Amino acid sequence: MRRANQDWPVWTLFVSALLAAAMPSIRPMVRARWTEIFRGRPEMNTAFAFESAADELVYIAGASLSVGLSAALFPEAGMLASTVFLAFGSTAFILQRSTEPQVRPVEHGSRGSAIRLRPVQIITFALIFIGATFATTEVSTVAITKELGQPAPRASSSASTRWDRSCSASSSARSI
Repeated sequence: MRRANQDWPVWTLFVSALLAAAMPSIRPMVRARWTEIFRGRPEMNTAFAFESAADELVYIAGASLSVGLSAALFPEAGMLASTVFLAFGSTAFILQRSTEPQVRPVEHGSRGSAIRLRPVQIITFALIFIGATFATTEVSTVAITKELGQPAPRASSSASTRWDRSCSASSSARSI
């Protein structure tokens, strides 16, 4: 039977990925609760600003913590810790029923889906093309690296050292 890095069965990786994919989208739920609590009050802007600042802090500190745990303990430690924090935090948030917004019936005369609005369509297509650009760059980089016979850089050697060796090897081959 194949094993993951820490002698865990491989199926644990797939179960973890499935559980992570099943997590609800927390940001819209937080914003819906802020809107319900502070509707029509100036404190709503402060709440949104606080939520944005807290998100940025978590992204920056979380990445540093994840890398530190992975370097200090074992490679999956950072991802494992973030998954545990995400699971506990999401569960605690979802269980807060007192701040949950009330369900409102759909108003008559609503215009339907937001995707039918021209500005939303323009932004959606722009984001699709930006994503395609990044994906193309990533795939092209991997293809060029493979074509040059260079594997992905390892933690023990820098990419510039590998590039220097590659250039010197190819220039010496050309001079022969």
